Amino acid sequence: MTGRAKHAGTSVGRARRVARIALRVGVVAAVAVTVPLSFSRGRTAHPVCTAASGPIHVTASPDIAPVVEAVAATLSSASRSTCVTVRVTRQDPADVMDQIKAGAAQLPDVWIPDSSTWLLEARAAGLQLPGQHPSVATSPLVLAVPEASGVAPSGTHSPSVAASASAPTGESSPAHGDGRLRPADIAGLLASGVNPRVHLVLPEPQRSTAGLAAVLGLQDALAGRPQARAELTAALRLAQPAATTNASALLDWAAERSDVAVPASEQAVWHHRLAGRDRTAAVYPPGQAHAFDYPFVLLNARDSVTGEADVLLKALQSSAGRQRLQSAGFRDSHGHAGPALAGVARFGPIGPSADRPPTVASVQLAIRTLQSIRKQARVLAVMDVSGSMDLLVPGAHGATRLQLAQAAAARGLALYPDSTDIGLWVFSTNLTPSTDYRQVVPMTRMTAGANGGRHRLSRALASIQDVRYGDTGLYDTTLAAVRAVRRSFDPSRINAVVLLSDGKNDDAKGISLRRLLGTLRKEQDQAHPVPVITIAYGPDSDATSMAAISAATAGSSYRAKDPRQISRIFLDAVGQRVCRPSCSPS
Repeated sequence: MTGRAKHAGTSVGRARRVARIALRVGVVAAVAVTVPLSFSRGRTAHPVCTAASGPIHVTASPDIAPVVEAVAATLSSASRSTCVTVRVTRQDPADVMDQIKAGAAQLPDVWIPDSSTWLLEARAAGLQLPGQHPSVATSPLVLAVPEASGVAPSGTHSPSVAASASAPTGESSPAHGDGRLRPADIAGLLASGVNPRVHLVLPEPQRSTAGLAAVLGLQDALAGRPQARAELTAALRLAQPAATTNASALLDWAAERSDVAVPASEQAVWHHRLAGRDRTAAVYPPGQAHAFDYPFVLLNARDSVTGEADVLLKALQSSAGRQRLQSAGFRDSHGHAGPALAGVARFGPIGPSADRPPTVASVQLAIRTLQSIRKQARVLAVMDVSGSMDLLVPGAHGATRLQLAQAAAARGLALYPDSTDIGLWVFSTNLTPSTDYRQVVPMTRMTAGANGGRHRLSRALASIQDVRYGDTGLYDTTLAAVRAVRRSFDPSRINAVVLLSDGKNDDAKGISLRRLLGTLRKEQDQAHPVPVITIAYGPDSDATSMAAISAATAGSSYRAKDPRQISRIFLDAVGQRVCRPSCSPS
């Protein structure tokens, strides 16, 4: 959808030749097709049009535009009053949105985008959209998965994920009998660890309904799970950005792979299969609240336009119009499939659910979520090694607080990709002649391999020893850590401090809590934010003070009375980039 719409002239033959040009991956053309139609409101058309009102301009999403053209063409032999010319232009909704945001003086009389989510964005851009915007067709979101992946079973009319696809916890999660996936199924399909069976290939959500619907669908599928934020982070972090937003080009590319899942409309996958270009199966995520719903939007309220636009709308909604839409692989506005769709293997009779539609806030959050997750991180991990960390943990088979914290930190930091920069400090009191803290590993890129930063961090964590009689220099260390990260701030990354302590500040010579909080607030820089994520560890930790530190830096605080909870906390902290700066522990 990177191209701009261009009129192809008034020749129907020429327009059809333009529409047949094959699109390659990475090149998306917005093809405008003009269909001049002379019609009157009787059963026979006048041979010459004499209307003074001018043509009706209809801009439709490229996938549904051919049907709109065909339905409009029938009006030339079915109408009876003044002649009207209907010009149908095929244009990607994102390109229309570009025109709206740019304040274009000339917009189409009627707009049929592929989803009502574009209308949310249009209103947010200041466009007035009065009246109703009825849907003329629907098509649910599916994940197009090549048969070679082994995820989508072959030879069935009701698609489902294979029973062996597991959720992150490892349980087997067969799909429901109607072909829908349970939340565990979708999580297992896309977020099953470092090496999932398939990777999500994600078109840019800001320019693709399929990409946006996939992110919204993942959020819904994982909502309410104990580690929802971390699982969403993992799934989206593993997602591969698509080289194009053109569905046909993406499906062509995916057909040559066995390890990808491409979000698309059901109609796009049906059309692709019907053309015989691949054997991709459609896997249905749970819920269809974000299905493609093709609203009929009147942008020009002039009387000379509204009457003829209503004729076109009624023709699309008529029995003949619905049959044309269903014959092209769409469902009707109620989600009912026609014989053409139901007759092709792997397309089941799944209609829209009653889930609530997305809101402006949910759409903006979905886009911000992906942008945040794709943004790399710089994290300074700061670990308490004071004497209390040497205490044994009941029920932990002789392990100390420090040993459990080391293991949990190793698991948590391993969740960050190789492109992350991570540093490691330890603190107690007087660890150096002038500070309560000591640098163990400077900010290092977490590259793999025997000599990479990941191996270096792992060895450093394993080698940390507690200071058996040391006190807790919490406040001085916190201020120093925030200042150190801000001094080397990288604006292309999320910069943060993760601080774990099991005690209270007891450095009598150090800064007070009141002064620390005041200094953190005073030095807080919106252009260089450094949130502090605090983990109050064990029954003796000062959770109140640590929560105040997090609040002063727009971070979040956690309390882990049981040291074994730290792994889950690290998982949630990884997902914090989704909601920052207004996060709360999950």
